[in-house]
Amino acid sequence: MPSSRKPTSPQRQKRSSKRRIVLLSIVSALTLMLISVAIFVGIAAASTPKWDPALLLNPKQTSFLYDKDNVQYAILHGVVNSQPVISSNIPDLVKKTFVAVEDKRFYQHFGVDPIRIIGSVLNDIRSRSAKEGASTITIQLARNAFIEDPTAKTLTRKIQEAILAIRLEHEYTKDEILTFYLNKIFLGGSSLGIQAAAKTYFGEDIKNLKPDQVALLAGLPQAPSQYNPYFHPDAAKTRRTIVLGVMRDAGIITAKEYNTYKDAPFTYVDTMNKTLGGAKKTTVSDTITKYPAFVDYVIEELESTYNLTPDQIYSGGYKIYTTVNPKIQGAVESAFADPANFPKGFDDTLIQGAMTVIE
Repeated sequence: MPSSRKPTSPQRQKRSSKRRIVLLSIVSALTLMLISVAIFVGIAAASTPKWDPALLLNPKQTSFLYDKDNVQYAILHGVVNSQPVISSNIPDLVKKTFVAVEDKRFYQHFGVDPIRIIGSVLNDIRSRSAKEGASTITIQLARNAFIEDPTAKTLTRKIQEAILAIRLEHEYTKDEILTFYLNKIFLGGSSLGIQAAAKTYFGEDIKNLKPDQVALLAGLPQAPSQYNPYFHPDAAKTRRTIVLGVMRDAGIITAKEYNTYKDAPFTYVDTMNKTLGGAKKTTVSDTITKYPAFVDYVIEELESTYNLTPDQIYSGGYKIYTTVNPKIQGAVESAFADPANFPKGFDDTLIQGAMTVIE
């Protein structure tokens, strides 16, 4: 029986052949691209910084001096002021606010947030810029703890951060990660961590912070220098209001509280002894510089008696209990600070003195 199938025309065969060639080319290109990406990721992964859990802790911690009544009167720190706190001492207000501002899907993602990455890319395309960030709290912790140069912004570094973030999520609970983060985050000046920042800006323990104070601190990670209240009080206040709005929308504070705190006086402790915003702010600089001569003596004793170096003393996280009597030492310091007690000597000779106090 003769076939009813029509012979395929040469032209149709040619078109079909072209389609196969195009399809094969696309598949080959995609395969080559995937192989290239895999090789690139493999190279980046191979050079990922060594996993060292000790880096999650702050190796250099602030030391404190206490008087005879166990009252703190001085702090000693080097370039970094670090005062780590445990999770139970961090109020929920602080935890919830930082999560709402920095990573609202923190409790849903696995260290890397694909939804946030897609949203970031789309926003960058719309704005024709690359300003939208996609760093989760876990990625920020990985960057701060393990990456040697956290300011570098390369694709290799981002891959390494993602790898480290995923491992962090595998090794630790969400609360542990958040606690590490809040102790490692840079919040301007020399403050590393939420407790040091609370002491620096407000002279308060984090347990005593009000919502407007928490809002100021939670607004700093985005740009610590730009929102530093000492140098940019107007920008810091604007940022505080934005964060208070985030807190309201997340149900952390009520609408009434938002209206109260956004209009609250913008005050902070001026540990730098500056006059800013047209008014002298409260100062706690004496908690750092009180009894300087006696502090120098204590440091010398620590060096000679315990063979500690200045770096070890200033960054060892020591609690140093001394015999200083605040009332007597204050009188001594005042006497030596009064120029009337030190008349000029002959030939501009500097008059020195000492004081002995007997009860």
